[in-house]
Amino acid sequence: MALTKCKECGEEISKKAEKCPKCGAPAKKKTSLLTWIVTIFIVLWAIGYFSSPSTTSRSSSPSTTSSSSSNSSSYLAPREYSPPLEVISWKCDKEYSYVFVRGEVKNISSQSIKNVMAVGEFRTKDGTLVKSEDSLIDYNPILPGQTSPFKTGGTDNPAITNCNLSFKTLFGKQLGYTTAKDRKAKEREKIKEVQTLLSSLGYQVGVADGIIGAKTKQAIKEFQSKQGLTENGEISNQLIVELRRAKK
Repeated sequence: MALTKCKECGEEISKKAEKCPKCGAPAKKKTSLLTWIVTIFIVLWAIGYFSSPSTTSRSSSPSTTSSSSSNSSSYLAPREYSPPLEVISWKCDKEYSYVFVRGEVKNISSQSIKNVMAVGEFRTKDGTLVKSEDSLIDYNPILPGQTSPFKTGGTDNPAITNCNLSFKTLFGKQLGYTTAKDRKAKEREKIKEVQTLLSSLGYQVGVADGIIGAKTKQAIKEFQSKQGLTENGEISNQLIVELRRAKK
């Protein structure tokens, strides 16, 4: 029988004994080889995990992203909000004892839009809201490029003299819209910016009038060729980015 000495009184006791029969002190247990192996493995794994490049990358990624964004933000493509709808026409109508907002709206996005509702706000001369009415437009869903009639309203009130129009989904999400006039004005301003930038870089565009003529197209192609871009003479967000960068 294998013996060992009690750590308290020095009496020889069996290695299997849980305590010393003489003094009652608990016997010293040796850690098993398996326990040591498992412990060492866990320690080494923890050290390797917390010092690995992937962990360092994860912990530092927020600051890296922030720094990168701040350095290149002026060269990113313009993130302009593009409303999904364009109102072709609309008007307020009174018929007998009812008041309506009616017209046509076009889906100018690249996605089908479900459950589009026209919202009419009917107000007094000083702008006080009398009532609000809403109803689904005629086509549901309205497909990309499709134009749908709409009509919404209710019983009239003699105090109503003005009305406003807006759009939302069936569940209340607001949908922005533009008009053909506003869209064309915005496009013209973009063209004028391109013409102004090209002119400041020495390209011949003539007058910056917001109209793409032969000179403007040729100047765009010359700039695109110099920058290694596709020579199509067309205006895009990427073109504006490159022009702004070249101007700096």
